Amino acid sequence: MIKVALCDDERNIVFQLKKLIEERYGRSFSIMTAYSPEEMIGECQEMHHKMADILITDIQFETENGQQSGIVAAKKIQDRYPKTQIIFMTGHLEYATEIFEAAPSYFLLKPIEKEHLYKALDKSIAKLQHEGTKSIRMELKGTVEKIPVNEILYVENKGRNLLVHMKEKDKRFHMKMGELEAKLPPCFLRSHQSYLVNMDYIREFNRKELILQNNVKIPISRTKYPVTKEKIMLHFDK
Repeated sequence: MIKVALCDDERNIVFQLKKLIEERYGRSFSIMTAYSPEEMIGECQEMHHKMADILITDIQFETENGQQSGIVAAKKIQDRYPKTQIIFMTGHLEYATEIFEAAPSYFLLKPIEKEHLYKALDKSIAKLQHEGTKSIRMELKGTVEKIPVNEILYVENKGRNLLVHMKEKDKRFHMKMGELEAKLPPCFLRSHQSYLVNMDYIREFNRKELILQNNVKIPISRTKYPVTKEKIMLHFDK
């Protein structure tokens, strides 16, 4: 499920966007709404699983505290979540030159036409899908290798090395688990201090372990079970 955050200080615009998105994409989208930059940041950062995949926001807001910039707020979100796709909208072209500070995917001019909205969303979805198929760079004894992310089943901590279990064969690298975890997309789950699992390959789970599609069993730490369960259930609903 793709998570979309809509933000504008005009509630009728937020309502219009929500209605148009639901008409085209239905339940494949989970939609959050906000009416100020502060609320937008709060919604996107309150909990990791609520992180927006796509953010559609106005450029300039009129609030009780005066004018506020949607660009600055979007940049803060993008700095924390680099994969978030930004779509800016405005009725004032004089602000258009400032939007590139946040590397947006698209720019919409108000009043919003649904054909342009759908084109912006389709482009953002394509970028998200492309991000999911990327490779990461790993090094071992001076040799650099590109590892396709979607080929990784799980990663196991082996002393000072990491054993990366892949579809075809296992690979061993000298790297800290936290360092690798930071490079991987949200579909990877740290269920245990010594294990990092690709949730796309989980078949089932219980309080003690994850069972992968190849029947490999991965332990779940007792302290990590609540978060592990929550993340897996959300991933299974996608």
